[in-house]
Amino acid sequence: MVRQGLLVYRTMCINVYVPNLYKRKDRNESIQKEFANKIEFNLKVVKAIEHKVGAWGLWQTFYRIVEKEFSLESPYFIFCEDDHCFTEDYDFDYLEKCIKEANRFDADILSGGMSWFETPVQVGDNLFWVSRFNGMQFVVIFKRFYERILATKTDTGYVTDFHLSRLSHKIFVIFPYISTQKDFGYSDVTKHNNIEERVTKLFEQTKLVLARITALNKYQKLFIEKNENILTHQEVSETYIKTFVINLPERSERLRHFEYEMRGKDEFSITTFQAYKHEVGAVGLWNSICDIVRQAYETDEDAVLICEDDHVFTCDYDRTSFMRKAILAGRLGAELLSGGVAGFDYLVPCGSHGLCWMENFWGTQFIVIYKSAFKKILNADFSIRDVADEKLSEILDRKMVTLPFISTQKEFGYSDVTSSNNTFGKILHHFHLSVSKLKHYKYAINEFVTNLREIEYIKMLPRDYIQKDRFGGLNIECGENILKGWYNTDSNPTYGAHFMDVLKPLPFPNNSLDRVFSQYGIGKLMIKDALSVLQECYRVLKIGGQIRLTLFSLQNLIDLSISDYDKYIIWYKKRLFAKEDNLIQMFSADLPLEFIISYLIQNRDLENLYSYDTIKNILENVGFKDVKRLRYGHSEDPLFKNIEYCPQEIPIFLNEIETISVEAVK
Repeated sequence: MVRQGLLVYRTMCINVYVPNLYKRKDRNESIQKEFANKIEFNLKVVKAIEHKVGAWGLWQTFYRIVEKEFSLESPYFIFCEDDHCFTEDYDFDYLEKCIKEANRFDADILSGGMSWFETPVQVGDNLFWVSRFNGMQFVVIFKRFYERILATKTDTGYVTDFHLSRLSHKIFVIFPYISTQKDFGYSDVTKHNNIEERVTKLFEQTKLVLARITALNKYQKLFIEKNENILTHQEVSETYIKTFVINLPERSERLRHFEYEMRGKDEFSITTFQAYKHEVGAVGLWNSICDIVRQAYETDEDAVLICEDDHVFTCDYDRTSFMRKAILAGRLGAELLSGGVAGFDYLVPCGSHGLCWMENFWGTQFIVIYKSAFKKILNADFSIRDVADEKLSEILDRKMVTLPFISTQKEFGYSDVTSSNNTFGKILHHFHLSVSKLKHYKYAINEFVTNLREIEYIKMLPRDYIQKDRFGGLNIECGENILKGWYNTDSNPTYGAHFMDVLKPLPFPNNSLDRVFSQYGIGKLMIKDALSVLQECYRVLKIGGQIRLTLFSLQNLIDLSISDYDKYIIWYKKRLFAKEDNLIQMFSADLPLEFIISYLIQNRDLENLYSYDTIKNILENVGFKDVKRLRYGHSEDPLFKNIEYCPQEIPIFLNEIETISVEAVK
């Protein structure tokens, strides 16, 4: 853009595509008014493809627009829905600045405003990164993203914003927003948005979150530089922290566990605190916390560490690092520092210092409470409906957590505080989800804040993968099992994986791959779809190429040995019933397998359980030969050996009992 006197000359107008249904004349009039006199945009209102599923129609329309811009080789274009409204913060210079900054980060998507997002991280004064988003009313799509979008052609459709979130790890949003949605009282795409003012409220909520993060970042910048040397130079070899472990006397096994965990760690001056008993466990825990805080207040402590007796150190715990972080958090004005949480709303990273501000959290097994929080806690009202971690989240404004986590919880199979955690494995599952969520922050911090780029996640198209002169392996529905050197794919990919819809033909040519592997993916499909996928696997494998499938097996459960059966049933009794003593007693002698099978189908999203004979028959009908059954994790092929992935909350012996692995050759 060049300015000369009062005239403005623009070197290029940005193509803006607005899909509109002919019957929505009110929306057409509205969008025309929004862009009136904005000569920086080349507005193109296009006829929307109508579909009985509104979201699919929007996807097909969007896809055709991307095809057009790809042929034009444009650097970027704007996709805009007909309910878009410019906010008072819109200014073309502001938009242009944000586009340039997003381009510097190799952005795929830049949104003018979002109604919903996950894990926002501020990467610039007016730019946030997000892992997923909702809202297509004003979105800049960059050239580098065109091919990946076009590689996911479908005859039906996807929910466009969620699908783009699967395809990209480089999604950004401008803040303050330059775009929001006009409430027409109906939506052609999302039925939930037919509720009056719902969309308006969603935008207001996301704006509040981004404003809060912006304020926290401005606040911490005032202190970080002054206290930076704490993390590298603070002498802490003689430093210790007053530590209380909350324990009920009858829970001696928990106390023994805690003492073992703290063995040799003289940085913790430990006092065992006899927990208050109450018919509502959460009230007992809160009363215990308050009593400990009261003691710390009366003795004028700067901080106190409160642990529950199920606390466990992770492999990332280090005395020097933790003590320095605890001191720095206090200097930054933190009221609470957690060593690890089972859940949180969002985080605000303090650069690369291993500390994050957090908004709302779950889990009190390892918390440092600072003097600035003592009075707030002692003066708080706590009812029988409250929970300790939620109450601390509510009354404390400045909460922090260490990154990575240094604390998690040991699974005892019961909880004296939260009845929902009595399900065996539930706590570990919560922490697993929390750690998975942390991956988003680690990626964003390394990629866009500190520029460390510890791991480069390259979004490679299948054609580029097979052109490399090396082994070619396809990992289908990989989840978190990212295999080095393989083309890892999933319908909802994590870092290191690519999006692939297995219900479409595999995006590889005939005879192009050496190996195909799928753990549990085939069992999640209806039989006709599973057959289609296996036929595609056969097509893309080279002659002599091999496939390995790991599947849940009904036959395995029927054929259980006595020793395996006892161990297996005991685990599931804890998982299904935990402290339900009447049910445990009812099934003391045995537990019907139908309970376990129902649990597996529901919690593993399974369509089918397979016997070896059944899957062998299917593979041979497809054309595979030399079908053989192997144990979980075992293989004569080094490329398949120990290839399966097992999350922390599931013991390996369980997978060995419940699943079969088969290999076959083309």
